[in-house]
Amino acid sequence: MCGKDVQTAYELCTRCRKVVERETKKAKKTKTLYDTIPPGTVVAQEYEVVRLVGKGGAGCVYEAKQRSLNDMRVALKVLHRDLNRDHRAIDLLKKEVIIARRLAHENIIRVYNLEKVRDRHFVVMEFVGGESLLAILNRSGKLSLDELTPILLHVCSALEYSHSNGVLHLDIKPGNILVSISGKVKLCDFGIARMAQARRTTATARLVMGSVGFMSPEQYGGRKSVSARSDVYSLGATVYYALTGQTPVGVGEREDVPHSVIRAMKSDPDDRFESVADFRAAFMNETGFGLVAPARASVDAPDPDQMPRTAAGPDDLTLEYVSGQERPEEDPDSILDQKVSGETAIITISAVLVVAAVVILIFSLWR
Repeated sequence: MCGKDVQTAYELCTRCRKVVERETKKAKKTKTLYDTIPPGTVVAQEYEVVRLVGKGGAGCVYEAKQRSLNDMRVALKVLHRDLNRDHRAIDLLKKEVIIARRLAHENIIRVYNLEKVRDRHFVVMEFVGGESLLAILNRSGKLSLDELTPILLHVCSALEYSHSNGVLHLDIKPGNILVSISGKVKLCDFGIARMAQARRTTATARLVMGSVGFMSPEQYGGRKSVSARSDVYSLGATVYYALTGQTPVGVGEREDVPHSVIRAMKSDPDDRFESVADFRAAFMNETGFGLVAPARASVDAPDPDQMPRTAAGPDDLTLEYVSGQERPEEDPDSILDQKVSGETAIITISAVLVVAAVVILIFSLWR
């Protein structure tokens, strides 16, 4: 990034604090094992590869057309060839599909199916035309609060929903947040997520879940229990990176970073926010952003109190920036009193008119 020599294959640069990958003999040899699928190739006689979208530690992701569904665009996540021989990796992939298929939320990438051709496993997923938050940051350097907050709200909504269903993500980072051309935000890659039993789960002793620079301290080496607070840490680290352009390693207080973000990245899980919802509320209050209630439902709409409780999506909310002033709140009792007073006045006037008409009629007949 900045030109400083990094001594390991995948490490943090001590000068510019960017996550970098150094070309080594081992890395060069590994790349030859991760062969890619050329565009135009038809996989499983069903999916025509359009282009390579990206590479990851587990495999490659391709944009493809599904022939049986009028060339509907889908994403294919193809496991690397050497990992196909790793039973543990295959088990992880199967768990990814099982977990992801349980999650139905507008801000989470949908998973359609798990398939295998010869010795290659691949996952068929929803395709999002756009780019990752990481790509946006690589181009722009960093984002302002105005630019970042709408994205953060979508991610919070996805995590609040997954946590309510007992699913931890454990690999939140800019590269796993996708922004479509229309501005829709999607959280992807629950491949190392774990089902949280009794609200907590223990990482396996040898598997490190997460990405360098963004995973919580308790994820290193899998020595401690992970929980929703682990995702809070990674979310805070992602926000920190988006606001500063630097990986949050050994950070302290900064004027350009909200205190709520620093608290989310505390080393001790007990010092962090208990939930993503708590972090979201603190961030919104501190930064001066406010949420305006959605439009009132029509008379034919179902009673919200009778509907199942689900995580609210940011598309149902309007975001506004309050500069130096607090938005005045309307008192429901005051509104009700005004309504009752108005109805009472109308009834009183009507009664007076009726009485006057009766008096005039009686007077006319008497004469």
